[in-house]
Amino acid sequence: RYSHRDCFIRALEMNPLHAKAWCSIANATSSEEIAINGHVFTKLECLVKAVNIDPTQSASWGSLGRAMSVGTSITIGTHSYTQQTCYLKALEISPHCSASWSDLATSVPISGAVTVGSESCTKLDCNIRALELDELNFIAWCNLAATTSNQAILVSGHLYTKQQCYVNALEIEPLSAKLWRSVASTVTSGTVLVGEKHHTRQDCIIKAIEIEPFNSMSWLDLGTTLGDGNLVSVASRNYSR
Repeated sequence: RYSHRDCFIRALEMNPLHAKAWCSIANATSSEEIAINGHVFTKLECLVKAVNIDPTQSASWGSLGRAMSVGTSITIGTHSYTQQTCYLKALEISPHCSASWSDLATSVPISGAVTVGSESCTKLDCNIRALELDELNFIAWCNLAATTSNQAILVSGHLYTKQQCYVNALEIEPLSAKLWRSVASTVTSGTVLVGEKHHTRQDCIIKAIEIEPFNSMSWLDLGTTLGDGNLVSVASRNYSR
């Protein structure tokens, strides 16, 4: 019996110059080291292998950027790359890749900008571009929500508030407890429409707990919605404040 990681390792044992296999095994690995043909590799080393073997793969550069820590750099060939320059390399190869634009957005300071080709792009610009290319990029919706306060943002001809950005992300990833908490944080009164159902702030927090029952912040948030002596049902069990 083989797992997906076993298959990627097997592919590399047969062909150690398979760039996509190096990228795939890295993406299937968190922090543990990987043994291939008697040698041990970290996630980062696997991705460096991938871009060294085939530097024309946008996905490998994006994965390398995500694997790097902010403020660090790595030398590949004669060039030094930061997290941001890895994302720029990915965009240079595939300028219409939504994920590469949302990756790049994460590396741009709130008040800063990055040059893409001949264009200066802010964090907001990068996230909007990501969504113009793929409206199902939930990471871009989350990033967009995080960069705005009360200002509605124009994306593909439509205006979206912070709450609507989080709701759009949640409707793409409805089992994300973090997104339910994020939506809850935007509900100060009344309800919010998610899908075809209206939810109060408390409803959203309960959803988060039912998905991720051992998150202390969700329980703390739920407690703040209850008055003394009030009870609320969570996953068929009753909890008092």
